[in-house]
Amino acid sequence: MTELALYRFIEETESEIEWRKDELIIWIHLMDILKFIKLIHAFMSSGGFEVSLQSTCIALDLVEICDYFDIDPESILKKDD
Repeated sequence: MTELALYRFIEETESEIEWRKDELIIWIHLMDILKFIKLIHAFMSSGGFEVSLQSTCIALDLVEICDYFDIDPESILKKDD
């Protein structure tokens, strides 16, 4: 996955993202989960990761995924200092 592919996914799916301390949380609508899994397939083959299942979406921290793909998470969303 590239930085551009991740950015496009966020824009196209209108996923919300927000920094919470050192975690870059993304909320992915249930209908977009398969598309996200295809995007991070290489990361998924190395094992799983924790998500929070909510009524209409999942929430997860993008930092570990960004690190795996050598993406600076702040290039996706700048951190407020």
